[in-house]
Amino acid sequence: MRQMTASEMRLAAQFGQRIRERRLELGYTQDKLAMLVGANRRAIGELENGKGKSHLGLALCIADALGFAPLGSAAVVQKSSRRLPGGNTTS
Repeated sequence: MRQMTASEMRLAAQFGQRIRERRLELGYTQDKLAMLVGANRRAIGELENGKGKSHLGLALCIADALGFAPLGSAAVVQKSSRRLPGGNTTS
């Protein structure tokens, strides 16, 4: 696998920080988020630390689960009506 450029590393770190912030806003543990997206806690931790460079599909699932706006949208976060296990929603 090729090395990430400085710009990619910076983006990965920013993306991971935003994932962590949103996860905490929603009161999710890394384990709960991992369960919601079909991953393991380690993968979530790697993404949050900007090191999950081989997890793009997982990153997109996480962004959806946390209610991030679609890529290219002006909004950073949007309300989501996605149903979570137990009947709760992310909004």
